[in-house]
Amino acid sequence: MSLKIRRYPDLSGPLYHYANSLVLRFSKACWTYFVDDGVTLTPIQGVTSVLKVIGGKKTDMLIGWAVKKDFEKLLNLIAECRRADSFVEAPWGDLEEIVAIAKREHKQILETAGDMGHAAHEHLEAIAKSLMSHDDNRLNELLAKWPQDEKSANAAIAAVTFIIDHNVRFIDSERRVISKDWLVAGTLDGDVLIDACDRTDCACQRYAPFKDKRVVLDYKTSNGVWTSYFGQMAMYRKARCEEAAFCGEPITYDGSVLIRLGKDDASEFECWFTFGDTEYQEHLALFKRALDLKESLDNIERWMDSIKEARKEKSRQAKAEAAKIRCDKADDYKGSRMSKCLPDGSQCQACRAIYLKKHPEADHDSKSNSANETFTT
Repeated sequence: MSLKIRRYPDLSGPLYHYANSLVLRFSKACWTYFVDDGVTLTPIQGVTSVLKVIGGKKTDMLIGWAVKKDFEKLLNLIAECRRADSFVEAPWGDLEEIVAIAKREHKQILETAGDMGHAAHEHLEAIAKSLMSHDDNRLNELLAKWPQDEKSANAAIAAVTFIIDHNVRFIDSERRVISKDWLVAGTLDGDVLIDACDRTDCACQRYAPFKDKRVVLDYKTSNGVWTSYFGQMAMYRKARCEEAAFCGEPITYDGSVLIRLGKDDASEFECWFTFGDTEYQEHLALFKRALDLKESLDNIERWMDSIKEARKEKSRQAKAEAAKIRCDKADDYKGSRMSKCLPDGSQCQACRAIYLKKHPEADHDSKSNSANETFTT
């Protein structure tokens, strides 16, 4: 296992689950959990990575959005080269650079959005922990000083408004969960008790009135709400209940709540409530099918990789055998000095023949040494 630890230098310390009977380690660099049995490290699936196999509408929309943003950037950059007569004039090299910059625009926007979402999540996690510990001083500090980024602050404010309106009480926050049954791990944003609010336009009215419902709470900073989010929350719920039952402290959830955080203004904010076992089972089935598909894809990719590697090895061996007969440098070799054609320092047959033609005594010495070796043996 020490070799694998060196392979993942940022590997975390042991993370204990299921009454210490299951030990995880985490590598942030490759964003992967490993099961540590004391001898080997076995990588396991992550909740969000499993759900990436679900494309469909989300993928189509993201591709369209990325193309739109790249072309917007391209037109803006080209406009800087526009002459007074509306013609565009620029050296070809500059145009190539403009296109290269524009092609990266959607990635930079996504990275910025990711940073914004991370900052909002961190602030909300700190608020949740201060609420759980009843640290009023820390809570007042967090409510007085929002993230510096305006969009991050807007997202956090929208979430806090929801927390107040629904009397959210945190049982746990940013909890690592793992299903021993399916070997899938992830992080649950919030394990909370929640009440219905009194706003008639709120999504909670689908189930209102209700009080003290225990739910899985998940924050999203995205441009839409996707089906995979509900499979994700169902998986968190299954994993949390599974480990709690194993430890003799069974828990029961009433449902899950998803809140999409507003980045620019309050109108972007939306929440989704899902209660009851029927919807939970449907959402969990979505995740299980995605998990099975991901494992099937991984198995076939490993099978393809093994065939590709066998082909490469066969090609390498063929090249090595051909090099023994005639290496790549044989056409230019003059034979003045002994060359080193092969990895072991010896010559290929073609270069050896060229060298012996110029140094026939070397052939005699070689035969003599061979005879002496045979006699000695």
